[in-house]
Amino acid sequence: MLRQGNGYNGYSMSNNAVAAYESGEMPISKWTKNAILETLEDNEDLYNKANNLPAWILKDMLKYSSWHHTSKHYNRTDFYIFDIEQLINLTDEDVKRMKINRKNKLAQTKEKRAQEKKEREARKKAKQAEAELKERCENVLKYTKYKRLSTLVNKVKNNEFDLEALEVKLLNEKINTYENQIKGLKKALDKAEQKNDIKKIERLKEHIKNNIEYLNDLKRAV
Repeated sequence: MLRQGNGYNGYSMSNNAVAAYESGEMPISKWTKNAILETLEDNEDLYNKANNLPAWILKDMLKYSSWHHTSKHYNRTDFYIFDIEQLINLTDEDVKRMKINRKNKLAQTKEKRAQEKKEREARKKAKQAEAELKERCENVLKYTKYKRLSTLVNKVKNNEFDLEALEVKLLNEKINTYENQIKGLKKALDKAEQKNDIKKIERLKEHIKNNIEYLNDLKRAV
């Protein structure tokens, strides 16, 4: 391990970090498979052995060596070296076992992520349902004996208040109101037609049309 604290090389890294690179140490992000193979170019057998291995197995052979300051922000960065002894001692059985373990771990991770996604979706749906219930209760609160929204929400959750029945009742009352309004508008239209009041006739027809469309929407909601 190199001695810490030996000045800075410009704004990129410390002098010790530069020396670490020169001695074969690098941050883990720099250790690609090609970088590992470059360290083995003088040993054909080890080079071929490493070249036939997946990158993740090779990266498992990286060993922490030191830390150094890097970047203009003086970040503390860990450096690693490639442990050739691990590669030398690695057997085919080791590789087979590592691949099986990785496969099992990936399967477990996939299953875990699927479960976490399922739980997130369930929480999202529960949150949406809570918001919808709160909104429904807020719309009818003034028609109940309760003064606080939270009280009504809890009553509905505990099946102590029939929210749907009240909503249907209010909706039917609204339908009756609009039906009566339409009847009144039609009577006013008859009178306007008798007086041949063109502007009033057009205005009333438009009101009747809009009210009928809204009434039909209300009836479909029942």
